[in-house]
Amino acid sequence: MKTNYLILFLAIISIISCQPKQQETADETADTRPNLVVFFTDEMSPEYLSCYGGDMPTPHIDQLAAGGIRFENAYTPASMCTPSRFSFMTGQYPGRSQSEDFQENFPSDVPYSVAWNLHLTPETATIAKSLNEAGYNTGMAGKWHISSLPDGAQRPSFSETDSLHETETLQKLVKYQRLVQQIVQEDGGFQETNSVLFGNFDGFPHPQLKFHNIPWITKGAVDFLRKQEDGKNPFFLYVATTGIHGPGHHEALHKDVALTPEGIMPEVANYNPNVDSLINAIDSVSNPKKHKIAGMAYLDHHVKTVMSTLKEIGELDNTIVMFMSDHNVEPGKATCYEKGIHIPMIIAGPGVTEGVSESVAQTVDVFPTMLNIVDAAKPENHKMDGLDMSSILQNPEATHRKYAYAEAGYARSITDGKMKYISFYYPQHIIDSMKSGELNFAPNQLGSKKQAHSSIAIESYPHYFESEQLYNLQEDPYEVNNLANSGEYANLLEQMRDDLHNQFLNSFSHPYPSGPSEFRKTPAYDRLVRETKSVGTDYIPWYKPHHGKLEWPPVNK
Repeated sequence: MKTNYLILFLAIISIISCQPKQQETADETADTRPNLVVFFTDEMSPEYLSCYGGDMPTPHIDQLAAGGIRFENAYTPASMCTPSRFSFMTGQYPGRSQSEDFQENFPSDVPYSVAWNLHLTPETATIAKSLNEAGYNTGMAGKWHISSLPDGAQRPSFSETDSLHETETLQKLVKYQRLVQQIVQEDGGFQETNSVLFGNFDGFPHPQLKFHNIPWITKGAVDFLRKQEDGKNPFFLYVATTGIHGPGHHEALHKDVALTPEGIMPEVANYNPNVDSLINAIDSVSNPKKHKIAGMAYLDHHVKTVMSTLKEIGELDNTIVMFMSDHNVEPGKATCYEKGIHIPMIIAGPGVTEGVSESVAQTVDVFPTMLNIVDAAKPENHKMDGLDMSSILQNPEATHRKYAYAEAGYARSITDGKMKYISFYYPQHIIDSMKSGELNFAPNQLGSKKQAHSSIAIESYPHYFESEQLYNLQEDPYEVNNLANSGEYANLLEQMRDDLHNQFLNSFSHPYPSGPSEFRKTPAYDRLVRETKSVGTDYIPWYKPHHGKLEWPPVNK
């Protein structure tokens, strides 16, 4: 039986609606530069939002889009949490990471593979550090996922029986939260850090806290904003929820949000949506729809609460708000396919002209755009890959950049929003290992045989293992028809190949292989590919049997 989505839509809107009263504005002598707020969501496709044509009720996010610019061709440089967040914070492509472990694994004379294998350091230039120098108060709440623990530091360990009401357990939680806050302050440059999650909720060390607690993240954001009420300095808030990454958001509906990663906080319940009504609204919905609907309801309520707080403190009309996701979802996660790198992006606020932009834009572009908005200098000795988007903010019909560039493992890509070129070349030592028999499989794009997101992509994209891929995104949005071997597209293939190297790859210190590999044209390589494909996806607990086999390309969008 089909769910009546109109009824569901109206029910959820009633859950996440209402606006508080506005207070007086700040002192007229205060710095009048605009405040900056960034909502950075976790693993979201644009069509999850009703303003992008989706079937989820997201009225408060839609309100943002209606009052600003909605980007149709926004991209992340990497379709994985860590490198995508690194790029947002630094304005750099992931391969520029100077973290010690990344450099040790990939010296400058060998190709690098981008995954969850790089992070920020205290020396890395970031948005927050530059805005601090420009006189902004900076705050962060939510998921971090771009640092490593300092030498000698360890995550606390807990058992299922360690009660959150016991003093020893609470002390360990508080100590760990302070450590995480300190790391974000040092690596990210944020002056204030509240409700910070080092990674994902399902990876939190206490077994009773492995559920999404977005109300706790919302409280951290609100606490920072309420300290800005005096209006003496402009502020920058980076709030990164875990919506709508797994595990199931509907599971959080039955959890006590007062139990948080920093102890027992009864006041967090004040930031919950109407849980009982939401439970009733999704009662007849099957998985994974429950997860999606609950996650979007939590997220929209979170946006409403933060926006309401801006209005309460009298700063709403002087705040530029940006909404975007770190990356898209399966089957494109950990790849350069659209379903991995194409993201929603909305920008609204003073000086932003309402409209829809067809121009290509990337999350790396936010850093230089913010610097221009606040009239701040670029950090010294910092390669800035992002391009200032101010022209689009003033005129949504303006053209910003020709290509969006992306990296995933050993794959690289460029797209102008209409055509996509993907290059997937192994380093020579991998080719040699396959030829010699040392490797009895063809590594996936991340360089391994078994990796969950890669396995899903391999099962979905028929040309995953081909070294060169060219797609017409307007006619083939699901990227199942590789045009690289079509004579009709030979000139375009050569042009985009050259552009990838000349405009992007040649700017890196690491080399990137190119040119035909004779071994990859042999039956021996085909056998190794079949070996990797045989891994399948049945081993992924969160993917099957809950989701069933992913229909790709989908019959119904």
